[in-house]
Amino acid sequence: MFSNYQRLIEKVDRHLRTLPACACPGGCSVCCRAGLSLFPVEAFYLRRAFRQLPAGLRELATEGLPDGDGDACPLLLDGRCLLYEQRPMLCRTHGHPFILRPDGGPEPGSRVLHPGCEVLGQVAGNEPPGEAGSFLDMDRLNRMLVAVNELFLACLPSRSAGVPFRVRMERIVAANDRGGFLDAHL
Repeated sequence: MFSNYQRLIEKVDRHLRTLPACACPGGCSVCCRAGLSLFPVEAFYLRRAFRQLPAGLRELATEGLPDGDGDACPLLLDGRCLLYEQRPMLCRTHGHPFILRPDGGPEPGSRVLHPGCEVLGQVAGNEPPGEAGSFLDMDRLNRMLVAVNELFLACLPSRSAGVPFRVRMERIVAANDRGGFLDAHL
């Protein structure tokens, strides 16, 4: 069910290992904010991993969801991600220098080089590289993620008609999946 997504993760992780090291300093969780929304393939993947956590950890994650909103990602516990190995693509790539082709750029094919996380840029050893080949191509990655998501949705049973375009992280960790679409397909 997740083979295409897992292959994409492996490919991205291999590429990230070729880039300059980008390790968040211990305790930094500046990017772990509530409100993150994911494509269904990532939401289902995380929900499956979340359901495999010990009950006590699942309860801790859902405690901070009074109305589905909080300041930090519900998977963040004591400054660490409960599902770090299964983290979504945005979290996986955050902080790395990237290339982006902005809409309405000065000319077709123009690129903006972004050094990555501003916090990491202030940490010794995380200065952005100068060569474009040392950056993550976010447009290409996003196109691949969209294609993997479309393949995933095509494989879901006909009940998938109720699956939203994006799924908020808070819904992924909710004790009961309102509407039931996440748990119904796992």
